[in-house]
Amino acid sequence: MQLDILVGGVPRGGTTVAAKIMSLHQDIFCYAGETHLIPFMHDLFGQLPCRYDKIDLVARFLRQQFMTAMVEMPRFSVSQGAHPGNLIFVEKDVDDLIDAVRRDLEAQLYGAELYKASLGTLRGLLSKADQRIILGEKTPSNIFAMADYAGLDAPKSIVVMREPIGVLRSMNARVIKGDAYSSAFKGDLETNIGMYMEYAMAARQVLNSAGGGLLVRYEDIAQSPGTVVRKMFKLFGREAEDRVIQFVETGRDREIANRAPMNYRRLNITAGYAELSPMDIWKVFSLTCELRKAFGYSDTAMTELGFKVPSDWPDVEVPLKVLPLYGFHQSSWIGDALMKRRGGLIVYLGKGRSYDVTLEFKSKFPEQIQGEVELRVFLNGIQRELLKVRTGSRSTMVNLKVHSDELVPMGNRGGYAVIDLVSSVAYNLIGHTENGDDAREISFQLINWKIDNRPFKWWRR
Repeated sequence: MQLDILVGGVPRGGTTVAAKIMSLHQDIFCYAGETHLIPFMHDLFGQLPCRYDKIDLVARFLRQQFMTAMVEMPRFSVSQGAHPGNLIFVEKDVDDLIDAVRRDLEAQLYGAELYKASLGTLRGLLSKADQRIILGEKTPSNIFAMADYAGLDAPKSIVVMREPIGVLRSMNARVIKGDAYSSAFKGDLETNIGMYMEYAMAARQVLNSAGGGLLVRYEDIAQSPGTVVRKMFKLFGREAEDRVIQFVETGRDREIANRAPMNYRRLNITAGYAELSPMDIWKVFSLTCELRKAFGYSDTAMTELGFKVPSDWPDVEVPLKVLPLYGFHQSSWIGDALMKRRGGLIVYLGKGRSYDVTLEFKSKFPEQIQGEVELRVFLNGIQRELLKVRTGSRSTMVNLKVHSDELVPMGNRGGYAVIDLVSSVAYNLIGHTENGDDAREISFQLINWKIDNRPFKWWRR
């Protein structure tokens, strides 16, 4: 049997609360502490099976990651005031999970087959922790596997979203607080906006798929939690008890809270911008415009939530530069811009003319890949290039002429364009190559960029 529920969505968007209130029903348990099993299997072996000679190495890596996610992080959360009932798993559970994963890798499962097997593994894991008949799991990055495998006979999908300003504000608050697990939020503004966009694009894909999913918005939980609970329970043919509705409205009822388990406080909506500058605010609203509309966060809706929507770019210069926007792994050293299967770059250009933008990528696709790898290049959603790259060490140049009328205007100072890059294949060093210990999903690495006739320069954050 497979899992019944899979919850995914934007980080800092309310996925934990959404999963917790699912567990307020006596028949439903949705683990909100995050196992990361589905994202790990999707990232590591979404397109290629693990090499036999790398299974031990991968198992050791995964054991360390699962210990952090399932044992250490819940202990940290409880030490910070979370409900002690969140301490569900111990080292033995992690060992059992690794045994199950090892069996799947030895069977050379990957892609959709590994996804389905992992859903069964999760159900077995959670059934030992809770005896309720409907079982689910929440990890925000589940959303990427949910998007890729939306057409399969899969669990019911709960997609959790929040408007971008609140997400960025929450990310920054975690960093300022010194949270030990906030490293993913320490990027520059474009990186954090891009993270929001990456998750939102996957969420939109899930909701637009044939199977669809239930959209749960942070703001709806805050404003009308009783309505949200009823919708989620109805998805499984269940009714919400009056006590449950009263609890999500008031937070008072320890016995009901212990079902989740949770220390519940009703969410609130804050319309402030915190440390964001006028320039940053304009970028957030502009870059997320189309995605926001897909989830009911149009400029009009944002105004109704209390936000003052900027009307124009602040009167400052637009520097000529190229920056990774989404789909690139963050790194601590210059030049290590590793792209996942899909990535996006933002190019800022001056006013009144056309520019030649040149990008240089490095790749080293393993011999497991049959045939050539395709790299599709889009400018503002329109395909401009289709490049084919062979396996082994390669350097690939992308040359784009960007006209002034293709830019999103930034006042009268210039504008920006988004370059989308889609690779037909991705791999990871730890499981697909003879040497290497990097477990991140990789397709291409951006190493240089050039605008017009300027010398090549390393990309810098």
